[in-house]
Amino acid sequence: MSTLWRIAKRHPVESGVLLVALVLVAFFAVRLAFFTLYWSDPAHRNIALEPWMTPRYAAHSWRIPKDDMQALIGADLATEGLTLGEIATQKGLTLQELEDQIRALSQTLATQQSSEE
Repeated sequence: MSTLWRIAKRHPVESGVLLVALVLVAFFAVRLAFFTLYWSDPAHRNIALEPWMTPRYAAHSWRIPKDDMQALIGADLATEGLTLGEIATQKGLTLQELEDQIRALSQTLATQQSSEE
């Protein structure tokens, strides 16, 4: 341990940069593990939409690419950071009608993907 302290004292800037880099690597490794475990759980797939959900969350859950989700809800609404409840209201739909559209899009994409294989 004394060797590490001696190197750190001789090269304080480099040691600081190394420490910051190691903290960032640890943060992103934990984040990757969390998201991998969360989205690999079948309980988080194709769940019923709730008003608090964002389009990104719904797209992950229903396995819909970002561009397709933006096309469905409108690119202008997708970039405003609105929830699905707010988007449904602005589009004059109920949340159930929006979910039906998302479900239909998901099934269409799954059909296209299976026919390509």
